[in-house]
Amino acid sequence: MISGHKEIPKIILIIGESTQRNYMSLYGYPLPTTPHLEALAQDTNLFVFTDVIAPYAYTDSVLARLLTFSHYENSQTPWFYQPNLLDIMKMAGYKTYWVSNQEAISIYGNAPQVIAQRSDVLKYTSITDSYTGFTLDEQIFPLLAALSPQDPSFYILHLMGTHSAYNNRYPKNFEIFTHQTLAHTHQNTGQDSTPLESKQSTIRAQYLNAIAYNDFIVSKIIEYFADDEAIIFYLSDHGEEVYEMRDFAGHGLSMISKYMLEIPFMIFVSPKLAQKDPDMIDKIRKAQHLPFMSDDFIHAFLDIIGITTLDSNPQRSLFDKNFNTQRTRLVNGSYDYDKELRTPYPFDTPDKIWLHRTDDTQKLKDFLSTFANFEIDVHFLRDERGWYFDVGHDGAKDSIHLTLESMLEILRVRDSHLGIQSRIWLDFKNLDSTNATNALHTLQNLAKTYGYPPANFIIESPNYEQLGIFKQAGFFTSYYVSYYSKTDLDSKALQIREHIQHIIESDHINAISFPYYLYEFIKAQKFLKDGEDLPLLTWNEGSDARGNMQTQAFSDPQVKVILAGVKGKYR
Repeated sequence: MISGHKEIPKIILIIGESTQRNYMSLYGYPLPTTPHLEALAQDTNLFVFTDVIAPYAYTDSVLARLLTFSHYENSQTPWFYQPNLLDIMKMAGYKTYWVSNQEAISIYGNAPQVIAQRSDVLKYTSITDSYTGFTLDEQIFPLLAALSPQDPSFYILHLMGTHSAYNNRYPKNFEIFTHQTLAHTHQNTGQDSTPLESKQSTIRAQYLNAIAYNDFIVSKIIEYFADDEAIIFYLSDHGEEVYEMRDFAGHGLSMISKYMLEIPFMIFVSPKLAQKDPDMIDKIRKAQHLPFMSDDFIHAFLDIIGITTLDSNPQRSLFDKNFNTQRTRLVNGSYDYDKELRTPYPFDTPDKIWLHRTDDTQKLKDFLSTFANFEIDVHFLRDERGWYFDVGHDGAKDSIHLTLESMLEILRVRDSHLGIQSRIWLDFKNLDSTNATNALHTLQNLAKTYGYPPANFIIESPNYEQLGIFKQAGFFTSYYVSYYSKTDLDSKALQIREHIQHIIESDHINAISFPYYLYEFIKAQKFLKDGEDLPLLTWNEGSDARGNMQTQAFSDPQVKVILAGVKGKYR
């Protein structure tokens, strides 16, 4: 069911590939990588949007959301059960065209190919797979010229853009930048202004050449339709990391970074349409600097062209006065972009993965640049000096007299240098009714002394009743789930679930924590707190950080922390 469309004669959506906006001079990059688009932005109604990100760093996952009503909040409904843009446009009376220089067959997922089949006319520059797509994007122009358009028309033009290998994306006359260019202009640096190696610098130069060619192609498409009554949308599916923070160029589902997400987005309105619909121009201009994630693109697209469906949501449209600018931009289903990724991440390991059993100062020091956050085993003990937190897994009998203060001081020094605040998971081994109150007061004093808010501490214990006073004081508390055997899980599943649900409803805890082998069992129980998914914490110390990034739990937004192990002879 649709209503209210304006019947704009020509609507064009250009989908690029792997283009990071920070390397476009249109967005302020110091080398002239996008001269054609800059000229259009200066002389025409080309509107450039400055704060748009992709929901994934992976084409299939992005387009499954970009072209349907699917987003992370309704992810329980698969994307292919959601209305798609091509069917909507056909119902609105548009003849639909899909012209692609992308692969016709993909080993990485086929959402775009499936959606493309819904078009009235589908054309590929060549029939390729994921490994042999080297046709230049200019080959879409003969396909466009051969079409017999019927107005109103809707086109999706799917480019190869700046996808790796970058040197396959442009002809020889676009070999504009070299590694010498970057060295001369001081653009051959990575994190902390470290000079790139020659190979890295060469590959980045090739990426800049691909951007320059993409600038030429997109501007030519705009010129192709400029004399019509037309509106043109251009955005990239996702961005690309090119040695900004490590020895890596590319994109993917693991080790996500801001560079893989920050994409160009722009809208061109032809002079004929601009004159006919000045309100459209006003709406677009007002939205240029709003925070947006492209999984809501379909809402914004339909809004600005005047189509309403049963699934349209004004709060999700960039151009509506009720647009929700406070929406959490959760990428890869795991990361809050604005809180965790927008500022360059200074650690080698994603924020969701913490170091397990950090029970001596050497281990902590060895991994200060690898992990942001740490789990520490503690016992609350008393000696002639009074109560204190002793660091160690096994208590007084194996104590090395290492205090929690010593660990916090090391973290404080690092955090002050980086301008961050660590989070600390305390596995409170001996919490009980005799020490809970003293332990709370001691921990409150430590938090104040070292400048950490209570919410930065996870307090974990199987003694959930004593966790209540910590939760009331602002600490994040977690119930330590027992190591149930397979026999128990098979024969006592209902009793286990009822027991854990009772603990959740006691309101003493914020989360539950458990060994990773229980992950599927815990997920199957669908534990809720106040009607929402209960936060889950787990430890999978048998795998390192990279191994844990390949697990299902890593991509599960309900799982807030995964503890990973490391090699080495530590306590």
